[in-house]
Amino acid sequence: MAHDAISLHIKGMLEDGESIPAPSKLEDIMDDPDYSDTVAILVVSVSETKPRSVRVNITVPEDMLRKIDTVAKKRGMSRSSFLVQAAQKAINQGQNSQSL
Repeated sequence: MAHDAISLHIKGMLEDGESIPAPSKLEDIMDDPDYSDTVAILVVSVSETKPRSVRVNITVPEDMLRKIDTVAKKRGMSRSSFLVQAAQKAINQGQNSQSL
């Protein structure tokens, strides 16, 4: 969830033409008197560049393809974007269940 939030924020900054600031050093934060009674641990990796899209060929049962196309169309999405979104959701759920 943190990854999605920071990625969306950075994407918005880039779209607005803003530069992405360098990450703060933990030592600098902890030396600040305003944060003297806090503990900071957060690791989030974000790629600043949009990944290159690659065409793939997959095999899908015909009835499933019809269902995918129907749902994608109802959501105003392409088949590709629907499949990528579904895969990303499954990947995120897998990562969240591993961290429990």
